Amino acid sequence: MGTPRAILISKRFDRDDTGARFGCMSGRTALELGAHDDGSRLTYEDFTDAIARWSISPAEDLREMFGRVALSVLVNNVDDHWRNHAFLHSADGWRLSPLFDVNPSRQRGVIDSRAINDSDDLGQRQLRNLLSSASAYRLGDAAARGLLRRVADTVARWDWTAGELGIAPEERELLQVAFDPEQLAWALSL
Repeated sequence: MGTPRAILISKRFDRDDTGARFGCMSGRTALELGAHDDGSRLTYEDFTDAIARWSISPAEDLREMFGRVALSVLVNNVDDHWRNHAFLHSADGWRLSPLFDVNPSRQRGVIDSRAINDSDDLGQRQLRNLLSSASAYRLGDAAARGLLRRVADTVARWDWTAGELGIAPEERELLQVAFDPEQLAWALSL
């Protein structure tokens, strides 16, 4: 018997209760990127146009995407590429898929990530840039600030939640660096 490892088992979001598949389109496809185009020049602000084009509920999906971008920044998700965003097709049409493949990372500097907007620095993404792009997500200032604060409130409880799930204190201490205290404090102050 080898070294014990933790695994995650989750329900597939691209199938119904009978196991039939939903149509699934990656963010890369929705952005009409070719096989050799990594889309690195495209920002989340650009992606809002794809959401508005494809989603049958663009206001809801844009609001959801705004929160996801905030989460990605707050947990230092460095595996943030256009294939990690998707739309699912139902009888009614396309909707943003559930969130997937978001992982806090201790790695800083070298990241595979999308810029929030043209003002963003991938080496140090700033939630201020997301707030300045709120209108692209069809959010007013007050709604955008409230959503940022709500995401930050949830992220601020990560250590407690991890402890409740049985993650050892030494493992949580190693992961602490993934959570940017300055960005978190800024979002909590909104």
